Amino acid sequence: MSENAKLTRGSIRGHLVTQTLPMIIGVAAVMSIGLVDAYFIGKLGSDALAAISFIFPISVAITSLGVGVMVGINSVIARALGEGDDERAARRANFGLVLAVVTGVIVGVLLYLILDPLFTLMEASDRQLPLIREYMQPFSLGFRHNYDRAQSRSRTCRWPSRAAYCVDLGPYGIDVGPAGMYPHCGVA
Repeated sequence: MSENAKLTRGSIRGHLVTQTLPMIIGVAAVMSIGLVDAYFIGKLGSDALAAISFIFPISVAITSLGVGVMVGINSVIARALGEGDDERAARRANFGLVLAVVTGVIVGVLLYLILDPLFTLMEASDRQLPLIREYMQPFSLGFRHNYDRAQSRSRTCRWPSRAAYCVDLGPYGIDVGPAGMYPHCGVA
């Protein structure tokens, strides 16, 4: 057993709290973003709100894929750490980072390329398709950060992951809106 394995020492209750509380807060934050978005987008009209409702299942599916990648990567890293092989854990973390970035880029580009057929298949109206496209084009090309964040818990690649997240946050987070560099991004 590894000397660095922290979960093998201490109380189980304490580990459960410290491992699950951040996830509970994170899920609550993501859910609250959806509620706030729905409130403000609802003020723009029914077409804008309907466009966002078409986007929701796609973003949930992509997020679920990202969580699956994250869980798989964390599992192989944890096994290597549990065996006391820190070098192998570091190699797996680095490979996981590459896998996460490549997966994110492929999913983002694929989503970008199939936007119209996908949402037409979902029966979006001709009035809603331009709104969906206006939101989803920057969204799909900026989605890579969710896969990068899959590695943020690993010490060996925490900083590259945060740097990639900040790069994505700039154009698609802070600068969106009338005062930002990209006022055309998004439904509003």
